[in-house]
Amino acid sequence: MTGKAFAFGLFTSLVVFPAPLAAQNVHTSRLYEQILENIDITLPGYILDSFGVVRLTPGSNSRISLNVPANRSLEIMGDCDDDCFDLDLVVYNKAGKILAEDREDDYYPIVDFKSDDTGRIEIDLILQECEANYCYAAYSVFIGPDS
Repeated sequence: MTGKAFAFGLFTSLVVFPAPLAAQNVHTSRLYEQILENIDITLPGYILDSFGVVRLTPGSNSRISLNVPANRSLEIMGDCDDDCFDLDLVVYNKAGKILAEDREDDYYPIVDFKSDDTGRIEIDLILQECEANYCYAAYSVFIGPDS
């Protein structure tokens, strides 16, 4: 390998895959894999409606606003990366009333509930404990079959 080829390879690896970005990609890729696994374990007849990944510091939260079908059964699952020990999930309606919550001491919260007639919800992901400076957390929203 020539000096130019080596330098170019080193430069592109630093530009394309810097260490923090590579670590982020590993965590987010694993979370997307977990979301796909959730499809296999959700309640029968439920379909994936939406999902996302957020970065949280210990003790912080991220609130996500979503439109879902009104008056439908929903299941929402949370996932956290390997550095996470405790992730909580609370779901609110448009008026701020709690529709469902999972505050167990684990990193995999799951809630089942029925949406109200507005179809507007807010998901609050709360990172209670993480052994790193920050963790990545995911949510996946599944909609039940028509009643």
